[in-house]
Amino acid sequence: MARTTCAVASRKRRKRVLEQAKGFRGNRSKLIRMAYGAVDRAMKNAYIGRKQKKRQFRALWTQRINAACRALGSKYSWLIDGLNKAGIEINRKQLSEIAVNDAPAFEQIVKKVRKTFESADAREVFEHVAIEVDIVGEGAGAFYFEVAERACVVEPYNYYNNDGRIIASADVILQLAAKKIHMRDAWYSGQIKFEGNEVKFNLLLDKIKLK
Repeated sequence: MARTTCAVASRKRRKRVLEQAKGFRGNRSKLIRMAYGAVDRAMKNAYIGRKQKKRQFRALWTQRINAACRALGSKYSWLIDGLNKAGIEINRKQLSEIAVNDAPAFEQIVKKVRKTFESADAREVFEHVAIEVDIVGEGAGAFYFEVAERACVVEPYNYYNNDGRIIASADVILQLAAKKIHMRDAWYSGQIKFEGNEVKFNLLLDKIKLK
């Protein structure tokens, strides 16, 4: 009986690995033992890179949208929340393309979102309340929310003569604006931090209603 070997299969496997290692520097593209390690490492890094690519592009889209918002006197977090409330279904990639290539259309979107924020019901608030909101993490920045003469005003800059300061991530701010969580619950659970006049802050929690 003839002796059987796995020479054909092993040669095919080695040729496949060397083909994958083509272009690697030095002996990693020539010697099979070095090629095995180099290809395994390259495949692992390629897997990691595919995951990183998605988050890097999302970060790029966020930066483009935020830059365009600030040029129009608005903010990224307001825009995203306002789009959700207004029922406008558009993803960040499309929005960033509009911001870069079609500035007038983007300006119309921002105006609609800002109108949604400033339509909050403050008729039960008879005192002046001004709260600075500091957003940390993605979409980081600051704005202030002021109630004067029973009307709400939102401005995209720091307001130094304020009654307090809210510190939260953009995700928490969006959830609050969409009424998925109540601000008081977020405060008690530590999702937001407040520094300043707690009497005015409680007035804000109890009396202002987002539409």
